[in-house]
Amino acid sequence: MAKNRIDHIDIAKAIGIVLIISSHIVCTTNFSKDLLLTTYWNVLGSFYVPFFFLLSGIFTPLGSGNLLNKPSLIKLGRGILNLIFQFFIFFILGITTYYIVKGQWLIAFKVNGPLWFLLVLIMDKVIFYFLLVRPRYQTIVAVIFIGLWGWYVGYHGHNYLYLGAAATSLPFYAMGHYMKKWLIDDKFNFYRCLSAFIIWFVCFYLFFRPQNIALNMITQNPITFYLAAISGSIVVVEFCKCIRVKWMLPFGKYSIIPMCTHWPILLCIQQKYNSNSFYEWCLILIITFVLSYLSIVLFVNRWWDVTKIGK
Repeated sequence: MAKNRIDHIDIAKAIGIVLIISSHIVCTTNFSKDLLLTTYWNVLGSFYVPFFFLLSGIFTPLGSGNLLNKPSLIKLGRGILNLIFQFFIFFILGITTYYIVKGQWLIAFKVNGPLWFLLVLIMDKVIFYFLLVRPRYQTIVAVIFIGLWGWYVGYHGHNYLYLGAAATSLPFYAMGHYMKKWLIDDKFNFYRCLSAFIIWFVCFYLFFRPQNIALNMITQNPITFYLAAISGSIVVVEFCKCIRVKWMLPFGKYSIIPMCTHWPILLCIQQKYNSNSFYEWCLILIITFVLSYLSIVLFVNRWWDVTKIGK
C-alpha cells in the first residue's frame, strides 16, 4: 500500500462497504419481518451511513485563511472533478446494467442507488472547505446550524435535491476532520471504545427511530441522532485498529468502486433470487462481496485508474 495510507482506516472503509452491501440485499416479505434481521438493520441504520462521511472528513486540509490561494483551490477542484467523473462512469454502468436486466432505459438514481453518496460528498467537501477559512468557532457554529437545518427539513420529509442530505451529513464530515488525531492513531483505546459504545447503546436503546439519510428522512431527535451515529462510528474505527487483515486493504483503499459496483451486481443476482433465510442472505452477501472486490481490477489497473481521473 502507499506509504500515506492508514491501514485501520482502509479496513474500516472495507467493513463499512460490507455493511452497506448487507443493507441492500432484498429479502422476501416473510423473512424481512424476522426480529433478528430487523434488529440488525436498525443497528446499521444508527451509524453506518454517517460512518463514511466521518471517515471522509479525516482527509480535509487543516483550516486556515490560506485555503483560498490558487494551488489549494486547484487541488480542491481536481478532487471534485475526480468525484464527478466517477459519478458519471458508475451512472453509465448502472444504466447499462439496468437495461440488460430490466429491458428498459432508466435515467434515475434507481439504477445505482449509492451514487447519491458521491453527490452529497461533493457538496459537503465544497461547503466545509469554504467554512474552514473562518475561525474555528465560527466554522463549528455554522456546521451545527447547517446540520440542524438538514435534520429539520428531513424530519418534515424534505430533501431539496439532496441539499437536505448534504446538510444533515455535514456534521459527520466535520467530526471526521476535528477528531482526525483520535481516528488516525493506530493504538486501540479501550476506554474511548467503551465510552463510545455506552453512548451509542443508550441513544439506540432509548431513542432510535428508523431513518434514511439518502432520502433525508430523519424521525429521531437531533441530539441522539448525531450522538448515536458519531459514537457508533468511533466504536467501529477502534475495533478496526485490532484487525490485521491485509487482503481487505484494497477493498478499503478503493472503497468507492465496490460501493458503486455492488448495486448492479445485486440487481443481477436479485432478478432471480431474493433471500428467504439467513443462509440465502449470507450466500448473496458473500457472492456480492467477492464480485465487487474483483470489480476493482476493472477500474484500477495498469491502463487506467478511475480514482485518479482529473487529478
